[in-house]
Amino acid sequence: MDIVIMLLPVLVGAVIGYFTNYIAIKMLFRPRKAIKIGSWTLPFTPGVIPRNQARVARACGEAVGERLVTGEDMSEALRSSTLREHILDLMTGMVTETEHTIGYYLDKAAGAAEAGDETGGSGVLEQINKAIADKFAASAGKLDYQTIIMDTAGVAILEKTQGTMAAMFINEERVQSLAGPIGEKMEEYIAEHGAEIALPVIREETARLAAMKPAEVLEDADITEEPSDFIRRTIGVIYDKLSEDVLAGAVKHIDVSSLVEKKINEMDVRELEDLVLSVMKNELQAVINLGALIGAVIGTVNIFI
Repeated sequence: MDIVIMLLPVLVGAVIGYFTNYIAIKMLFRPRKAIKIGSWTLPFTPGVIPRNQARVARACGEAVGERLVTGEDMSEALRSSTLREHILDLMTGMVTETEHTIGYYLDKAAGAAEAGDETGGSGVLEQINKAIADKFAASAGKLDYQTIIMDTAGVAILEKTQGTMAAMFINEERVQSLAGPIGEKMEEYIAEHGAEIALPVIREETARLAAMKPAEVLEDADITEEPSDFIRRTIGVIYDKLSEDVLAGAVKHIDVSSLVEKKINEMDVRELEDLVLSVMKNELQAVINLGALIGAVIGTVNIFI
């Protein structure tokens, strides 16, 4: 009995230490709302974290955005070889194994894809056709038709008439004088009707390509390397350029701090509590147990005082 009485302070100290820390940790989140008696708010309500959720959110945001995940960190992650290889594998597989055609993706990109429409028959392809035809006409209009006529038709005429009676009337100077006006007329005609002339041919070829899958287009082009290797290399070049010039610069402007702060502020107190406990449950329990241990030590000391 004397031993029980002697150990009672130790037991009481351990119980007090345990429940003191338990209540203190619970009061971090509880009560979740302020308790009012009339116009008077009960002290320590709501809990510490619910009462200071905005400040906690701001502090967490600053810690994550300025120390843990900075814009430079994200830029570096985009340029990592692991991510690059993963994206190349994913994109190469998507392009080489897809069952859809080029036309489907053209329409999809324009937000006009329809179920079962694999030909790209909407206005997307026609816009491309007209753009190509216009470019062709503009480029063709810059050609020196007089020189072309002289180098082809002019030379042929002079060769055919050489040694004949016609050679007396047809010489290089006379052919040159004819090539000038003919070249000008050709230039005017191409400028006015070049796109119209080229459009049917362009439509036929692009329609053929639009009905093919990406891998089939590469096979049709008769490239020397494997289509999958060509696709992977091409995607790699595009990805490297984007990650270096576009994405790396863009992510530096992502305000990670504000994103984290906004997310925490939008959380319900119960969600926030669950989040903290999912990360620190064992550590918080250790604090409670330590309170019991300290209480027991203090109770032991009291025995000898």
